[in-house]
Amino acid sequence: MRLIVYIASLWAVISLLWWLRNFFDYYLDAWIITTEGIIDIEWFGLFHRKSTRILFSDIEGVSYEIAGISATLMRYGTVSVERISSGEEVELEYVPHPRDIEHLILDQMEEYMDHKNLKDTKQVQEVLANIVANQLHLDDLGSQQEGNEQGVAQEEYESAS
Repeated sequence: MRLIVYIASLWAVISLLWWLRNFFDYYLDAWIITTEGIIDIEWFGLFHRKSTRILFSDIEGVSYEIAGISATLMRYGTVSVERISSGEEVELEYVPHPRDIEHLILDQMEEYMDHKNLKDTKQVQEVLANIVANQLHLDDLGSQQEGNEQGVAQEEYESAS
């Protein structure tokens, strides 16, 4: 009788630990969507965590998948982000309302790209403005030097006469 109680207790403790580990694995895996990209935090156990930062400029595609009757009725699914550099897909499973999350990521990505393009455009404008200013300055120096040379030549002509 005691043996059955010990086995049942051991089974209950192992089951509880297994359930807690799976719960924390689900609960502590997260994506943080920032204005510059996505931070993927993965939990693999009590002593192993992994964090990956994916910039919006490194994202090739964003997709979601809702598979099965329960996922359709409960409105949860998997959101995937594909990286340009490695082609690897980073997935977050059991996401509530995955379509909304996909739209949120795409909207943030579009805003980031617009801001980045605007910033790049301003930098190009500054570089072109500096080039034009330098060219105008060089042209002014060249015309002043040319005027000085003509003045010197005329003075030499007048002094020779």
